[in-house]
Amino acid sequence: MKNLQRLVVGALTTMLIGCGVQGQTRKDPLKGFRNPSEGFEIARQGMFFVNGEYYTSLVEKTTVTCTTSPQPCQYMAGQMYVEYQIPKNVLHPYPIVMVHGAGQTGTNFLSTPADRPGWAQFFLANGYAVYVVDQTGRGRSVYTTEVYGPTRPPFDVEGRIQNWSSHRSEP
Repeated sequence: MKNLQRLVVGALTTMLIGCGVQGQTRKDPLKGFRNPSEGFEIARQGMFFVNGEYYTSLVEKTTVTCTTSPQPCQYMAGQMYVEYQIPKNVLHPYPIVMVHGAGQTGTNFLSTPADRPGWAQFFLANGYAVYVVDQTGRGRSVYTTEVYGPTRPPFDVEGRIQNWSSHRSEP
């Protein structure tokens, strides 16, 4: 997984540096790129899971969670959810693989809180096949405390404001 992350970061860094080398100005850093808000056509899209292993629960033996109760229940852990979109006109030989971090999920790349297109749409509009993942145990890649261990409680509202919003100091 670390090699995949290094590959993605390296590819994005190279691409962004390349944009600067081609004479982009600060006034129009996206000159030459298509605006995803102007539309694009998708040829294929879908989802799949990668890896994962079945395990027998030592805890769950109820009819609420297991149809074979009172026998031990079978579950899956270690899988990674992948969502993909392929544009009608693929212009680049290598896809963009978007891997989230900081406890987030792949949905961060799909749009903005202001309902603008996200990074996935930006790269799609510019001819890249795009794969967006939810890392193992996050988002649509289910987390199970029996395999991964206990989790911490989520941030409260104040914690979210401190970590995920802009801070402005008063003069």
